[in-house]
Amino acid sequence: MDWLTFPSHLRVSLLLHGISSTGCLDLFPYLAGYPDVGQAAFGGLGRVLVSLFLYCKLYAVAVEFLIMEGDNLTRLFPLRSLNLGIFELSSEKRFVIFSAAIMLPTVWLRDLSLLSYISAGGLLACVAVIVAVACAGTFEVGFSNHGRLVNFHGLPIAVGIYGFCFCGQAVFPNIYASMRNKSRFSHVLVACFLICALLCGSIAVLGFLMFGDDSESQVTLNLTRGRLTRNIAIVATLVNPFPKYALAVTPLAAALEELLPTELKSRIFLMWGTLIRTLIVLSTVIIALVLPFFGYLMALVGASLSITVGITNHMLER
Repeated sequence: MDWLTFPSHLRVSLLLHGISSTGCLDLFPYLAGYPDVGQAAFGGLGRVLVSLFLYCKLYAVAVEFLIMEGDNLTRLFPLRSLNLGIFELSSEKRFVIFSAAIMLPTVWLRDLSLLSYISAGGLLACVAVIVAVACAGTFEVGFSNHGRLVNFHGLPIAVGIYGFCFCGQAVFPNIYASMRNKSRFSHVLVACFLICALLCGSIAVLGFLMFGDDSESQVTLNLTRGRLTRNIAIVATLVNPFPKYALAVTPLAAALEELLPTELKSRIFLMWGTLIRTLIVLSTVIIALVLPFFGYLMALVGASLSITVGITNHMLER
């Protein structure tokens, strides 16, 4: 298997892993997630290792959302750098802090169903981005920018980014458990993977044909400033992370809250839980300010965490 066929093998492997995980959950109904699978297979050490990979991945995804918000908001509303003496806050960093402040109340929520309506619009936002980019290419930029079709030096990073697009396996058990008709899970999974491949593949092809080797880490950053298509694409990109940020942070926060003493009163427990969630958000802001490299971070999450989680969980289930 070489680098050129690895993405296809990866996509199929993760898809089969998602389907096979349902059989594992059916055989052992007491397993609520992959950490439980790790504990059932290898005891406490297996639970720790699987949890470490899962929570590191979710934490890195939360950091990525902040970086993406900072980059896109700067393109819409560029601000001057703010010199605070010891350090300087660029426009991107100021919007990272602003975005985290806006998202913080969603992290405090215990019932994430309140975000379901916004989250359901994620697919529409993705389609809006593709339509806006396609219109920009058709009526503004054109599709005549021919770059290198294959850049072997950048192929490992590209594979990591590709893996990130299919790294949702961490929530497969939760989705399966919440379905009314569990027998249709495999059909839902196949449809989701096909839609994801179509959307991500479309934006990749459009970006390459429009900007070639000059493509930014987010193709929306290449679009002409002041154009309606650019504003629509960026606004649609901005909508996505708001509900997803809370979904990424909540599992980690819940795991840390399990370490709190069980005898705490509900009100005290809620206060400590809120503090834990606030500190997690604060830590993601610090990481986003220190490592503002969206493309490389996405590649790291996809290659070293998402693929590892998928392969490890598949091995555990076997």
